[in-house]
Amino acid sequence: MAISFLWCFGAQAQRVGVVLSGGGAKGLAHVGVLKVLEKNGIPIDYIIGTSMGSIVGALYAAGYSPREMEQLMLTPEFQNWVSGKPTEDKTFNYLTAEPSPSALRVGVALDSTFRARISTNLVNDLNLNFALARTLAPAAAQANYDFDKLFVPFRCLAAEVFTRKQVIQKSGSLADAVRNSMTVPLAFRPIRNPDGRYLFDGGIYNNFPTDVMRNEFAPDVIIGVNVGDVAYKKYPFKEDDALLTGTLLFLGANVADTLSVGKNGIFIQPDLEGFGGTDFDRVNDLIAKGDTAAQRHSIC
Repeated sequence: MAISFLWCFGAQAQRVGVVLSGGGAKGLAHVGVLKVLEKNGIPIDYIIGTSMGSIVGALYAAGYSPREMEQLMLTPEFQNWVSGKPTEDKTFNYLTAEPSPSALRVGVALDSTFRARISTNLVNDLNLNFALARTLAPAAAQANYDFDKLFVPFRCLAAEVFTRKQVIQKSGSLADAVRNSMTVPLAFRPIRNPDGRYLFDGGIYNNFPTDVMRNEFAPDVIIGVNVGDVAYKKYPFKEDDALLTGTLLFLGANVADTLSVGKNGIFIQPDLEGFGGTDFDRVNDLIAKGDTAAQRHSIC
């Protein structure tokens, strides 16, 4: 049924909305799904993403093809962006403390009034901020900072933690919107927005925003891709140390409702067991998982 339907709505030119969930590095699987959709001529009329899904969605909305995204994510520069590792041209020789064996580190600093405060960034965001601005700013400027006027109309979600509300971002700096959407608490430093607010990872309140897709764009068909599950079928002995940090960072993300794509929708869940939210070095494997999951719903 899913096979014939996927081709049927393309032939009838129904409006298609794609929803990409958050999930850290596992969001790289979204690129594999988009590759299959493009290969099969499935049009994407609207796209919405949360967290890592917002990065993939924004790149697509800015005019990057899935193949160009894959090539970008395979570069050493991409690994520097997501890990916070400084590039060679920005590296200086300083003595550092001995590495800590702890699974998760939270910094504590003293402010100017000698009050203790938590340092909320485990990943240096300097390279990432620059990369997002460089790759997304031209498309945003051409669209006059209106996300409806991008190559594909786009939305991404962020969370405002003080009032416990989700924020639907639809205009302004595309790079900043994505940066807000992927600001995992205790992993990335939040940026202050023009309205004065700090915003965080949209997956905190809505990691699979099919409802936002329906309310914002009312497409005929929703294709939802969920990579947000962090539950394992059994305890991952021998892998738990490697998976622990990534699992804890995304533990608060809400779980996807598999039926929320609607009766005419398509729910795609790549098999990502054994992958962690910080496995950005496994680009090829993750994209291949998305490709395989999407092929189950199409004729290839």
